[in-house]
Amino acid sequence: MAIHLSEYSESWVGDFMGVATTLVDALDGHGGQGIEHIGATSVPGMVARPIIDIAVVAAPLALDEACEALAPLGYVAGGDGQEGEGYRKLNTPTSGVLHSLTVFDEGSPLLHASVAARQVLMNSPELVAEFSGYKRGLAFTGAIDVDEYRRAKAPMFQKILREAGMDEDALTSLVASF
Repeated sequence: MAIHLSEYSESWVGDFMGVATTLVDALDGHGGQGIEHIGATSVPGMVARPIIDIAVVAAPLALDEACEALAPLGYVAGGDGQEGEGYRKLNTPTSGVLHSLTVFDEGSPLLHASVAARQVLMNSPELVAEFSGYKRGLAFTGAIDVDEYRRAKAPMFQKILREAGMDEDALTSLVASF
């Protein structure tokens, strides 16, 4: 399946806020510490797959509780088969805003790397332009699937995370998760 990219849309902020409001209500008293808009749709000017990436930040030892609190809204374990130390990607409801949701333990290195990458990009229009061009080149081939696309972006994530001050050991383990 070919990768579909969209130019940045200011509507993505509103889409995130709408979903986040629902999530905050569901997580009240169930281990939720915060909601973060991460990924390319959170960076003004960035070309992105038009899927809002959302991070739910859970209190220590409350990862399962936070996931269970989201189940009545249609969020269930198993999104893309991704689960790791300190995070769980959940399948999202099929109606409403197209989004991806991951519940992170507040100490998750992947959460901190995702937020750090967003901050670096938000402060570097040059890097946003470079990464957008890189992503357009990947999508232009038309023969690349989602998994190949994720893997092919690894060199850019390494560059961004180096800008964020991450050391090489941390980069090696984190980049595979992006």
